[in-house]
Amino acid sequence: MKIGDLVQPTADEFSAEFGVGIIVDIVDRQWNVDIGGYPPGGTTFKVMFKKDYSFFNDDELKLISES
Repeated sequence: MKIGDLVQPTADEFSAEFGVGIIVDIVDRQWNVDIGGYPPGGTTFKVMFKKDYSFFNDDELKLISES
């Protein structure tokens, strides 16, 4: 996935809440909820939705359409 791609959260509750969004930024680290921080590796995407933006890890998004 890259900037400009259309994506949707994989979790049903987030998919219903956010819908489809566009990747506007990529961070080369991934938030880890277990340690409450950014360990080395992974990717976090900033995704702009209709009402707001949110951050998702690479395994939390499904690609809808490439830019």
